[in-house]
Amino acid sequence: MRILYDHQVFSLQDRGGISRYYFELLRQISHLNNCAAEIFLGCNNNLFRFSCLPRIKVHEFRGSRVMEPGKYRYLFNEVISSLVLPFRGHFDVYHPTLYRCAPLVDSTKVVVTHHDCAYERYPALFKNMESIKEMRARQFARADAIICPSESTRRDLHEFYQVSEDKTFVVFHGIPRPVQSDDSEHARIGDRPFLLYVGSRAFYKNFDALLRAFAAADLKREFDLLVLGGGVATSSEMAVVRQLSLGDVVRFAPQAPDDFLARAYGQARLLVYPSLYEGFGFPPLEAMSFSCPVLLAHTSSLPEICADAAFYFAVEDQASLVDGLRESCFNDAKRGQKIERGRILASSYSWEKCAAKTLQIYRR
Repeated sequence: MRILYDHQVFSLQDRGGISRYYFELLRQISHLNNCAAEIFLGCNNNLFRFSCLPRIKVHEFRGSRVMEPGKYRYLFNEVISSLVLPFRGHFDVYHPTLYRCAPLVDSTKVVVTHHDCAYERYPALFKNMESIKEMRARQFARADAIICPSESTRRDLHEFYQVSEDKTFVVFHGIPRPVQSDDSEHARIGDRPFLLYVGSRAFYKNFDALLRAFAAADLKREFDLLVLGGGVATSSEMAVVRQLSLGDVVRFAPQAPDDFLARAYGQARLLVYPSLYEGFGFPPLEAMSFSCPVLLAHTSSLPEICADAAFYFAVEDQASLVDGLRESCFNDAKRGQKIERGRILASSYSWEKCAAKTLQIYRR
């Protein structure tokens, strides 16, 4: 079986969970028998430099061709790939990595992955919303199969687009567990216990509500709040921090290498993930794999993915978030139950399973 992935995600460093998904999918599928995967990028070999993965020098995976040029040649690759892909011959499966299908690729089947409906749920946040919807609609119409990372995302897909249910499938992601170096295992992060927030702080991630609930729960007497990833704190975020008198306890780390992220998960009292919408959500499962309990908004895919292994709060009720913070920080009996259940749950998500189910869809 000959499979083509295009370059859009692989040539950008800031795609986060989407990059992790395609990288791991390629790596696992490339190891399956009688299966050759290619990424065509148009330029010289280079290194994969994803913040979510160890730095890996990639030349090939068993029969796979990988050419990764770096994000600054993204537009050049757009042109080159569009011109050259039609001459690459016939593929059994074409799996484009975002919402643009190269129109002249010769393939028996087109399979796409629909990651979430954040654009559709929060259109005001995205200036190019209409063009994205048009691209998605065209791609879904062309696709022979559409993979969703959760049943929640699959329902959203059918709510916003006219897609036959017969060609939609749910395939859970695996967990890209950060790697911790041996010499840093016991290195402490700061002098005080801390709660952890990981990832983007876009509006629907609900970070502002976390700041206000952290203050209302009066947790600053015992805990810091460590904020990893998502870039430098904005002026509006810092204004809220100052307004709530949290300047001494809220710490921002704009980027978090794997080693630091692993230590943070291992040392945090709690991961708080208050996002209003997720198609899957990596950080809660990553945290569980490090025996870190998690507090989540009871919304979108999160209850489906994390089941009874997490603490939850009601998104429409700020008091529920305050109560959830207190319970998940101080109820040791429940914390122990969630930690144990979380370790078991996290171990059930693997990239091997994800790749095997994806390959079944390719072959159907």
